Amino acid sequence: MSYQQSSVAIVIYRALLMKLTTKVKQVDRISFAALVLGGLESPVSKGQQCIYLSQHSGEPALGLQKELEARLRDKGVRPTRQRLEIGELLLAIPRHMSAEQILRELREKGSRLSKATVYNTLNLLSKEGIVREIAVDPERMFYDSTAHPHHHFYNVDTGELTDIDDPTVRITGLPELPQGTVESDVEIIIRVRNAAAA
Repeated sequence: MSYQQSSVAIVIYRALLMKLTTKVKQVDRISFAALVLGGLESPVSKGQQCIYLSQHSGEPALGLQKELEARLRDKGVRPTRQRLEIGELLLAIPRHMSAEQILRELREKGSRLSKATVYNTLNLLSKEGIVREIAVDPERMFYDSTAHPHHHFYNVDTGELTDIDDPTVRITGLPELPQGTVESDVEIIIRVRNAAAA
């Protein structure tokens, strides 16, 4: 699937998300794990259903945990309780989170995972291609639930990282690659400031 096709799939997903969240009252959030955990295939093209979490129970209603367990096993990684807890938090909705934000949200939910466990798990999920690691500067790392290459805006005033949904973004005229290398991916991070702060 090309970048443009995957961007279109995300736009379709977001439109579906908006439609469902306005019509279904007992849905806390809709997971796009079918898109992320299914690789780069669109859930529409594969006929998959969106996974959602019940507002009342907080439990995966259609199997986010099972999807994540299967993906970890496919990668040869044991799906421990800690890995599942962190993975479910990050993959429940499209989001960008730092390790500190993940740790804070887990603690707010009563989790007792250590900081080292969170960092080690995020590094593992990133290495296995389940989440994407994005360095916005040397001291700030985000983990993106959308694992395929795509572009971002980074607001230096708020620290917020957001996806660029425009599939027309093109990069041309790349320099000659060093001998013995091949292009892996190219991503753009556009740093912005709030208009009042500029």
